[in-house]
Amino acid sequence: MADLSVRHRAATHFTRYEPPTNAGVEFATLASGQPPEIGLAITEILAQGRAAGDFAADIDLAVLAEGLYIFMQGVGLGVLHENDDPRATAEILANLVLGGIAVLDQHGSGLDRSAAMAAAKREIASWNEADDESVGDKLKLIQSAARTEFARRGFEATTVRDIASAAGVGPGAIYRVIESKHGLLLSIMSTYQACVSKAYDAVVESESTAVEKIDALAWVNVNVVETFRDEFEIQSSYLRVIAPASGNAEWVPHERRAKQLLKVVTNGVRSGQLHAGGMDPSPSSALLARCVRDLMWPAHVVHRFGKEVAMDLCRKGLIQGIARQG
Repeated sequence: MADLSVRHRAATHFTRYEPPTNAGVEFATLASGQPPEIGLAITEILAQGRAAGDFAADIDLAVLAEGLYIFMQGVGLGVLHENDDPRATAEILANLVLGGIAVLDQHGSGLDRSAAMAAAKREIASWNEADDESVGDKLKLIQSAARTEFARRGFEATTVRDIASAAGVGPGAIYRVIESKHGLLLSIMSTYQACVSKAYDAVVESESTAVEKIDALAWVNVNVVETFRDEFEIQSSYLRVIAPASGNAEWVPHERRAKQLLKVVTNGVRSGQLHAGGMDPSPSSALLARCVRDLMWPAHVVHRFGKEVAMDLCRKGLIQGIARQG
């Protein structure tokens, strides 16, 4: 799946956007999601593994199959792994899902009581208070329309005319409250970036183990996907178009959080708390952190099954590993 997503990268990108309004039925169907044969094949393999006692009995196979497909497909998007070898990346992802990143067995009840999780929950609770009352009603209307259109079409494909039509105003009304489409993007994303970064800071600075911090960051992530669904889609689509090395301001908060996770992973490996799913030799901390980051953002699972199910997948398919028993 990872190899196919790399060789057919353009097609992979099409599956992450709503097809253009003038797209034909055949194209829209092909771009609408995963081929059912792939899901069936993955589910059958997982069912055979569970019947043979290879996998933990409490794994939801439908959720795991969905997650595996998306994680492997993500290798071809090139956002986090632009210069990484696809085969090595896929191997690390698979080993993490199978063997987990925690050296010692970790259970949800203990992780729920960690200082990192408490910090994450405090910040998540504050997101409901993040509304900017200084923003005028006209700008709020335009931001709401732009948020939906950017998430649905992608920033580059959305025109000011599209936003004006969705907001029920003329194009001139948009330029009277915002200087450019890019400025509108920044006005939408500023609160989102501030909330996510503040939550990451609180978790990383807590008195917790590396495993507890990764677990709490995963909980932040699944709540981000639920609370800031449009903003998350906008960020994801924008970063697929704008290369990380290009120095754009939109990449800076994303890159800072990546460095925080890298530090957590590096310290965890050095202290013997984390490993690459039991791989020998272990990959570099940088590549391992990028793969951990992939598995900490099960956005598709959040959308289809809910955040609690997605968090359960993170714990079983990243922290513990589905091949561990007990």
